[in-house]
Amino acid sequence: MEGEPEAEAKEEAAQIPQRDWFLDTLVDLANRLGSGMGVTLNIKGTVIHGNLISGKLYFEELAKQVEPNPPDDPNQVIIADAFRGLISKMGENVYSFDKEDEDRPPPNFIHLKDARILTGNGLIPSNEGVLWRGRLTSVDGVVFGDMTFS
Repeated sequence: MEGEPEAEAKEEAAQIPQRDWFLDTLVDLANRLGSGMGVTLNIKGTVIHGNLISGKLYFEELAKQVEPNPPDDPNQVIIADAFRGLISKMGENVYSFDKEDEDRPPPNFIHLKDARILTGNGLIPSNEGVLWRGRLTSVDGVVFGDMTFS
């Protein structure tokens, strides 16, 4: 049958997540400049609000959160120090680039600081937010700017 390969190609194309060129551009700018703006994301019905930051800053902040447990165990201190260094280096290796580098592929992940998830019962966490990382192709919708939730 002549039409089958064409139908299969269309079906395959429909399964590939579509990229939002505008959101890709804002995330790329945040990665180049260090930070961005407040955003609220809709991802498969989940609403997440936070401040757009660079991938490099995300990994720097994540490294700061690594603590030895228990804090007085010298072995745990060594392990925590190693993890902090590894996490920082990962962000530096992946997200350090020449600001004029135009050949970079579009970003694949979006990074938020002070992120909170909106639920029917309020915001999680209810105090200050957390670091959050998500796949850009999973974002269904976005609101730009800071929003107030009550």
